Amino acid sequence: MVIWGASGGMSWHAELTVVFYKMQTRICHRCGKDLEPERIARILTAETHGIVPFRDYYHTKCFIYFLVERLITTCFCPFVLLSLPLLWAMEFLAFAPFLMIAWLWLPRQRVTDTPPAFTGYKPRQVPFDRFRDASKLYGINTRNIKYRWNIFSTAISGLKRDATKESSLRALDFGAGCLRDTYELARLGFEMTACDSNMESMLEGIRVYAWDRVASRPKLVSEMSDLDTQVKYNVILAFDVIEHLHEPECVLAALYDKLDSTGVLLVSVPNGLSLFEKHSMHRYRRCLRRGYLDRSGIPHVQFRTPEEWQDLFRSQGFRIVDHDMAIGFLVNDAWAALYGVMLREFVLPSISALNRLFYVRSLNRIEELFIPRCVMELVHRLDCRLKPCLQRHWGANLFVLRR
Repeated sequence: MVIWGASGGMSWHAELTVVFYKMQTRICHRCGKDLEPERIARILTAETHGIVPFRDYYHTKCFIYFLVERLITTCFCPFVLLSLPLLWAMEFLAFAPFLMIAWLWLPRQRVTDTPPAFTGYKPRQVPFDRFRDASKLYGINTRNIKYRWNIFSTAISGLKRDATKESSLRALDFGAGCLRDTYELARLGFEMTACDSNMESMLEGIRVYAWDRVASRPKLVSEMSDLDTQVKYNVILAFDVIEHLHEPECVLAALYDKLDSTGVLLVSVPNGLSLFEKHSMHRYRRCLRRGYLDRSGIPHVQFRTPEEWQDLFRSQGFRIVDHDMAIGFLVNDAWAALYGVMLREFVLPSISALNRLFYVRSLNRIEELFIPRCVMELVHRLDCRLKPCLQRHWGANLFVLRR
């Protein structure tokens, strides 16, 4: 199959691929064995974005497979929707004694946030929209829980305390997205540089936040090569970005060079042992077996355990100063993932086909029905008490790294 013919137009094979991809379907021929390593390497180094199909897959078979898969998921959709409430009721009854103990004796977490200053501009929809979420310097709001931590704020406070008054503190937000964390560091007095391949998301962040109330506006770049080669940064943020990189070693080596000798690299990455990550890994490997690779930067492509993440950072010369885990096992796996994975696997394909009729944009609201806030608050208290035993299976890794 040739994507672009000699005449410069798109072939009908390629048009089918693009149409099917936009319909959020999985279009490819089911091959009986894994792809050859050299063929995967050729895809990884291809200078293209989005879907990279193989040349030797027949789109007639792709179309047939698409119809069969859509028929299967559509048949399972009503069964899943009917069985999930029953499963939820059984799980709630099993957890009821422990939830009662958490309600009576375990302490409740109290959260007070300082929201950013907004301009009143209504932002457009962008990937990874976090305009009104908490900064990951302090926590994250997910699974109907307000998770908070102090591992990053403690590192930044120590850095500012040791810095001289004459020195200007510089920070780089790698994978800045909508500039939520960029704004938070600018509010702390840092001279900011934001780097993200999606320039539109960063420009929306410029319009949304009131930058006249912080130290300065950030400098926006879309590539690491656009950074000033002479500038070193005291703080580099890499929040939930490394798991999206096909070659994280190259990026970590570049961040190591840009980090000041006394600076810190603050990293958050998911835990490959969590159920959500295992599901993402299954879908990613299924795409590779079937002949295409999504290079849009949205799906996860790195699935590592906490020990494997530590080995990766040490192999690039970093020293791990501090490490913590966030997003508890019971909330993340025993509740959210138990229902979220089945909804995304069997219900999403059917609902996505009806988006234009019923205006269903995502499954977030449906998933939230199975993780009500009042129940998740009690489960979170159990998570905090059981953290010494289940910490390795929590959903997110938080790292403070130095050179």
